[in-house]
Amino acid sequence: MGALIILFGIFLPLLLYNAKKTKNKLYYATGGILCALGIAFMAASYGQYLLALIILCTASGISALLIPKMQQTMREEIIKSIEQTDTSGPLRLKDVFSSSFIPKLERTYGEHKAPAIYATIYAGFVIAIISPLLLMNIITLSTAIISVLVSSILIIQIYRNAKKATR
Repeated sequence: MGALIILFGIFLPLLLYNAKKTKNKLYYATGGILCALGIAFMAASYGQYLLALIILCTASGISALLIPKMQQTMREEIIKSIEQTDTSGPLRLKDVFSSSFIPKLERTYGEHKAPAIYATIYAGFVIAIISPLLLMNIITLSTAIISVLVSSILIIQIYRNAKKATR
């Protein structure tokens, strides 16, 4: 339950901030899906498995329908950010959290090393978030391993989409 509160505390404000900043309603939908998944988790933890399954299936279906729009939105934001950013400057820590990170990373380390560096950095972030939860027995080892694997797949997908946007 603590992990869920941490996720809401981190991701929901970010989604709402991006929705307000970009005036894109897709972020509100993503926030709604995140809330639905949280409600499904809470329902399952209280033994309401049918309700949890219905909510989970509905949220998954909506997420699947939104994938093309999410990818297009991401590409547009990356292109806009890259047009506004000087990618010839040095690679800085703040670039890790911006969409200029991938072009700067490729310029600095080359097109073949950049994906591995990108995935390693973000997998490190995921491990840094999950490790305290694992140590405090908030999540199990299998949950931690699945989270790292799923987030690694998502990180690679984000990198591939960003690469497509910059071509």
